Amino acid sequence: MTQMCQILLIDDEKDNCLALTTLLRQNGYRVSAVHSGEAALELLQDQVYDLIISDLFLPGISGIEIFKTGKGIIPPNLLYSYYRQCFG
Repeated sequence: MTQMCQILLIDDEKDNCLALTTLLRQNGYRVSAVHSGEAALELLQDQVYDLIISDLFLPGISGIEIFKTGKGIIPPNLLYSYYRQCFG
């Protein structure tokens, strides 16, 4: 029996979080999704994740701060970010 990868997804954009969570779950991954850095740090106290995917620009505790604060308790991970700009 193959063990599923446990992923922590952190994104304050709820639509993005839902879309990525759905995609990952459809591909057999277990996903915990939160919308703030504070919530992520709480989960990291009690759960071990194989992969953490985080937005860099979160309100409050940023994605970078999560990785700095969680150093030593989080696995090698992937950090993603995007920036939307409107041209008018």
